Amino acid sequence: MNNRSKDLCNIALNYLNKCSIQCDCVTVGGSVGRGEADSYSDIDLTVYTDHLLNEQKYDEFYQGEIVQVDFLPTSQKAVRKMIVQFPWEHRFLFEQIVIKDHLHNDEQLLKWAKAYLQSREAKRRMCRSVENVVRERQTYGVEAFARGSSYSANVALMGAWSEAGFLSLFVKENELATGKLLSHVKHHSNYSLLLENSPFSNEIPVGDLLLIVNHFRHYLKEEGHLYHELDRIHDYICERKVNRLMELDETDQIRWILYGEAVSLYFGTAKGKSLDEYVLSLPNGLRQDLRHVGFSPLNEKQVKGLLEMSEVLLSNAFID
Repeated sequence: MNNRSKDLCNIALNYLNKCSIQCDCVTVGGSVGRGEADSYSDIDLTVYTDHLLNEQKYDEFYQGEIVQVDFLPTSQKAVRKMIVQFPWEHRFLFEQIVIKDHLHNDEQLLKWAKAYLQSREAKRRMCRSVENVVRERQTYGVEAFARGSSYSANVALMGAWSEAGFLSLFVKENELATGKLLSHVKHHSNYSLLLENSPFSNEIPVGDLLLIVNHFRHYLKEEGHLYHELDRIHDYICERKVNRLMELDETDQIRWILYGEAVSLYFGTAKGKSLDEYVLSLPNGLRQDLRHVGFSPLNEKQVKGLLEMSEVLLSNAFID
């Protein structure tokens, strides 16, 4: 664990003490949990408690850092049986560390879970689970495209290849970091196939794409939507992600990250609308701007390309 990660863990403990939160267990994830934190990292806390607060997700500034807290009931803590049965759904444990353990048994469980998740048995189960998810998304995407719902096909088929990509990343490299996905695809797959068929645009600078996503967030908040990612602090969180990647000259990664931000805002505020219905309900100017971010109808070539991309990544991850 690097020094920045240690410092952020100490700040997390100070935050918990300041809040006087009664909890059974607290974990830190993300780059801090991986021990790779840098100047752009925030603190991702999961607090297991039987004294749930009104807000189950909360983001705030504390001692100059961003703290993102997810409050969960103690009954939702992972147990061995469920980890074995559903390893893909519990992969987040791989990059977590325990910073508070009231019953003194969660750290031991986490150590076991990390070893199990790297095992051949767990990865076989992951492959089967993710293949089912990818097939469902592919089927939905193809059917949506056939009935003229090309925006819905977009989000389904982009979701299919990314799920397959994250599986490949973990199976091959024991990595979960979102920022490492495209780098993995470059080295283990047909990267040009992805770039040629993705819906986001490379016609405008990534800084302008960030402004579009922030504008989208502000519009949704003004419309009265209630979703924690509409808070202004998420403008700053998103900007930090972009700045980190700009330092690394990872413009493709920035475009993909911002597409993901926009999709997350859609899912959080859709209220049952398909992406086709949702896009049509937006003001024309915002709708046109979001096409650059990736909210655009797929054509037949893109559908075939994204289907092929999913297959390549599933094949790459598959364990006999």
